[in-house]
Amino acid sequence: PDSASLHYQTALCYKLKVIKMKKEKADYGQLVKSCILHLETAVCLNPSYIYHHLELARMYAESKDMQKAENLFQELFTKPNIKPAQQQALHRYYGDFQYYHKKSESDAVEHYKKGQQIRNESHEREKCFTSLKKIAKINIKNNPHDKRHLEILGNIHILNAIESYEKALEVDPHEEDYNRVLTALRSILV
Repeated sequence: PDSASLHYQTALCYKLKVIKMKKEKADYGQLVKSCILHLETAVCLNPSYIYHHLELARMYAESKDMQKAENLFQELFTKPNIKPAQQQALHRYYGDFQYYHKKSESDAVEHYKKGQQIRNESHEREKCFTSLKKIAKINIKNNPHDKRHLEILGNIHILNAIESYEKALEVDPHEEDYNRVLTALRSILV
């Protein structure tokens, strides 16, 4: 059928099977190929839907075709008019690609930070926060004096505090203490 949505949903079913088979240490190569086929069809049928592209890039990486995955991500980074939640998703997926497939923690952290710095409340932004916290906590557990990862956690807390004070200002815009604290928090954000 010529339904991008149907191909996308079929691909997601294959993806779930791949995840299950990976946990069982079973061969899942053919499932990945089927998933890619459906995702490529979905992208052709509906090229403007970014999530088709993101899942396709993820599956290229899963099939160990890092160059195709990288090329697709780079193409997505040049697309104009991407909505904030989609930008956050792009940075999260690319961060995952860097962390899990390319084994580059520093590049992953850079993209998770970019995703969470986009001022738009979304599931994708929360995933960026969660990924940053996870990486920081793993490293701090191994080295409690790891300044870089302690800084990441500190910045996450500062960003959360800034957002809380901004919400408080919406409720009471004349509260001078909120403005004072906000100014101080913004000035120390690294």
